[in-house]
Amino acid sequence: MRNGCGCERHCVTKFPLDLVKQSHLDCLECDMYCDEHVNHQHLLLFGCMNSLVHNQPETIQKGHKSHARIESRSTYMFRGVEVCRKFFAVVFGCGEKRLKNVKKRFLLDGVSPKQHGNVHQKSHSANFDKRLAARNFIQNFAENNALVMPGRLPNYKNPNLKLLPSSMTKKYVFSLYVSAAKQSDEAPLSWCLFRQVWADFCQNVVIQLPRSDLCAICQQNQMTVAKMRNLPEDTKLQLIKNCQDHLVLVQNERKHYSTVIEMCKKQPNCPIELGEHLVCSFTGNMHISFDFAQQIHLPFDSQQVGPIYFLTGYKVALFGIAVEPVGKFVLYVIPEACATGKGANIVFSLLHHFFEHFGIGETDVFCHADNCCGQNKNNIVMQYASWNTFFSFHHTFTINFLPVGHTKFWPDLYFGLFKKKLRTDKAETVEDVCRIARDACPITHAIIPVPVGNESGSVKIPTYDWSSKFQPTMKIIPDLKQFHHFHFSSDSKGRAFCNKAATDPDADGVTVELLKNVDQLTISLPDLINPAPFPLERRKYLADKIRPFVSSEVAKDILCPIPSDTQEEPEPVVAGSAITSPGSFCAPEPVVAKPAGTVATEGGHSTNELPCAKRKSPVCGYCKQEGHRNQVRNGVPLCPKRKADFVSE
Repeated sequence: MRNGCGCERHCVTKFPLDLVKQSHLDCLECDMYCDEHVNHQHLLLFGCMNSLVHNQPETIQKGHKSHARIESRSTYMFRGVEVCRKFFAVVFGCGEKRLKNVKKRFLLDGVSPKQHGNVHQKSHSANFDKRLAARNFIQNFAENNALVMPGRLPNYKNPNLKLLPSSMTKKYVFSLYVSAAKQSDEAPLSWCLFRQVWADFCQNVVIQLPRSDLCAICQQNQMTVAKMRNLPEDTKLQLIKNCQDHLVLVQNERKHYSTVIEMCKKQPNCPIELGEHLVCSFTGNMHISFDFAQQIHLPFDSQQVGPIYFLTGYKVALFGIAVEPVGKFVLYVIPEACATGKGANIVFSLLHHFFEHFGIGETDVFCHADNCCGQNKNNIVMQYASWNTFFSFHHTFTINFLPVGHTKFWPDLYFGLFKKKLRTDKAETVEDVCRIARDACPITHAIIPVPVGNESGSVKIPTYDWSSKFQPTMKIIPDLKQFHHFHFSSDSKGRAFCNKAATDPDADGVTVELLKNVDQLTISLPDLINPAPFPLERRKYLADKIRPFVSSEVAKDILCPIPSDTQEEPEPVVAGSAITSPGSFCAPEPVVAKPAGTVATEGGHSTNELPCAKRKSPVCGYCKQEGHRNQVRNGVPLCPKRKADFVSE
């Protein structure tokens, strides 16, 4: 409009600019379809064509003789003034193509309204309700079966990922969706539309990738199947069968894991609050799962400065126990000064503390853990379960280990919620870590943080030497690693029922007698394992390197106090280790504190372990002298002899 219409009439100059704009906008508002699928702007243009198009059979012109009309002619008018075609299209809010099509339609059918061409065609797309039902099915399925990845997943930038087990595929989820739709007498979406709905509305629900769910068997099967092009047919069928058998086993184990949780949820009169309860006060089942998480370093800040990435901050270990039927998660926060390792002793010391202070008094307990032999799957674990049922702390004690590489379960979900909150917060002390854990679930308060001690080494929850207690009284289970399901009962005290899988079709397991010397087996707790004294070198390192990055002055004195040169290494203090509160899980006998790194001998005495041998001094390969290596830095040899020879040359 600024450059004009380009015709000889100069149509733009004949009308006010506001009038032209208002007409253009009013006509654009008419560009819509009514309930009868007719465009209102087309009707407006049809009315204009009915008065402006000359299509009579004969020509009519004053002072001339009439002739048979060959072509139609249009006289474009706006507000009683003749205008050009370009200006007419602008004021009526249409383009050249639409104006041409409307005129062609008018010449063929007159002013009869035209419906949209797709009105009478069959729609090949599903309606909104079907797509909504498919989206709800995917989301609900993910809520029941998916897990949150703890920390960051490299291949995805979305922090709200829900990871389905790698044993499941989209085709498997689609088959469940089709079955559910048929049971509800509803027509399901096609496979193509189901994938489209998943990609458009459920992008945070993904199948676990090999990088996030490594399984050696799955990896080996994948590589073998990819290279079996030139193998015989019998070998191909056998390889495919092995892959299917492994996936079926994994799927059955995951299904058993979910089934036990659902069974515990549906129990009547089940306590919903964790706390101190009398032993076997609730006749029912309870399911728990436990695992360690990756340790964190303090101080931690969402706006972390660069140099601290090259330093080792104050280490804090995390151990969690998930009570899935109740929807709670007990997070044990273990400071570096209170740590005694990650072996079976610390695992079942914390588990014993959990049964004492956070149980519900259940008679039967089901446990799930991963296949880490050093922490969970070892003979100390089996001996503890046998001791637990021998003195009737539980009527039955069942331990299941998930298949290797397919061990994503509920503790990982809660660890993920904690890490997600930690990434956007600031933690400088153990108390800050506990606060962040509580704030990770502000509505449900699902995470219950429990500090094992404080930064200075004062222990609140002691570690017991279970291995020394059970060594003279119990046997070991031969070939322990080949079994994944263990059951202990107070009706068969001292016996362990072992099976290769909880869903093994061949239910012929093995029963092992664990008791070796019943007379020496007592109900009392074992000796304590005190953490090693916090080294002076480590405390100096924290004061020199880490203290400048702690912003709070109070936190500096708590996390990284400045040690004096004459200060001795503080001995760890076990607070209240020999005193139990009323209604405790069991009453301990007088215990003797034993520092970490001691070995129990046959006579019951403890001897300190021999110190590790110091590293030998390096030997130069050029001059064969100790104290340096045959290396070159910045073009200068470190060996004096080689340097002298180099200069002489």
